[in-house]
Amino acid sequence: MKHYFIVTLTIINYVLSDNTQFVVNRKSKYMVFQFPNFQYEHEAVIKGLYNTDGARDQLPYDIDIQYFKNGSFRMFAVVPRIFTPNGKVPFTLGTFVQQRNTNINTAIEPYPNYYWHLDHENDCNSIYATINIRIDSCNRLWVVDQGIQDLQGTRICQPKLLIFNLENDKLLRRYEFPEEQIDSVSGKTALGRVEVVVEGSICNKTIAYISDFYQPAILVYSFDDDISWRIKHPTFAVEDSWSKFSFGSNNIILPYGVHSITITPDHKYLIYRALSAENEYIVSVDTLNNRNLWKNSENKDVDGFFQNLGSREDRCSTGVMDSKFNYYCIAEKYSSLSVWNLKKPEIGTQDITEDKTYLSDPGCLKIITAPDGEDELFIVKSSIVEVLTGNYNPNMFNFYVISCRIKDLLAKRKCRTYICSKGECDR
Repeated sequence: MKHYFIVTLTIINYVLSDNTQFVVNRKSKYMVFQFPNFQYEHEAVIKGLYNTDGARDQLPYDIDIQYFKNGSFRMFAVVPRIFTPNGKVPFTLGTFVQQRNTNINTAIEPYPNYYWHLDHENDCNSIYATINIRIDSCNRLWVVDQGIQDLQGTRICQPKLLIFNLENDKLLRRYEFPEEQIDSVSGKTALGRVEVVVEGSICNKTIAYISDFYQPAILVYSFDDDISWRIKHPTFAVEDSWSKFSFGSNNIILPYGVHSITITPDHKYLIYRALSAENEYIVSVDTLNNRNLWKNSENKDVDGFFQNLGSREDRCSTGVMDSKFNYYCIAEKYSSLSVWNLKKPEIGTQDITEDKTYLSDPGCLKIITAPDGEDELFIVKSSIVEVLTGNYNPNMFNFYVISCRIKDLLAKRKCRTYICSKGECDR
């Protein structure tokens, strides 16, 4: 394994650009959930899953985009159950209804259809609690279903992976994680982010990596062998002094382990950090993929393969990397976006922009490659902390999807994105 020098990612000052103007792809005060008919909507209201005046505390946290050959697209959205009061939400996976007026509340319809969500409270074959999604190069949608109802880890269904063929929206694979891989001392698990690596163009040769921020652990799943294994390491753990989060005037305690994971563009390394910890780390995927090393999920003989990349002045909850090894994250304290290049660590962290409207209380960050081959950064502002602290205001815009071409972002100029040409953008 190549050994990286330990570097300090500390941001020394904040001389930020005022020129970066993100494209606003979606914005909403609250979500409008669309049902197949009035009867299903009425039943959802009776069960307390939906408010016809607006789903006022049910906001998307993650997105991904499928592009079609004719240049059109559809944007998938995840509305996590764990961030809604009492886990009440009619469906946790859907697609945004395409709209040209970004000033109206965003509508979402269930994916692949409502029947996959209809009896989720009693049927664990349904989609119960989506938390993260990923579209791979084989046009498959990977869905992480936590199976839990709330942040306390109340389990209703077995945590699972669902893999859909986006050519026909049919289920390709359902994989439930074995009990011994998801059970911990506390008896709780909370799957988080998923990263997917396809070996060349061989779709069967695919490995998925899923963080579990409760155990904490990383689960590795082989599509070819239809098997998974669990990896635990001290660097996945919570640091109590980093468990307090501050977003504006909102303070919240989130004592969670490894959460953010991202794969380098050469598919050789995984970068990760615990949600409540100071440092970021790197490990080779060869180490993770060798399941013989992990027959005992805590193998201390491999400690040397987990390298410390260093710390930041301020916490970044989620990081993503583009095809040029640029690593992006949003600093919680400053609501600012920064970049650091893994190939040139000596340069240090570069500040890009600060924005209290779009970059405070972020959900996911995602690099999505447009049909013309250009990398684009998408950021979801989800206002989750405001919901959890009871400070959610349905009369304000609480949810945004913003984006920018990487070339524009790094040049600190006005942003463009591929989907702007489809008339679904705002400034």
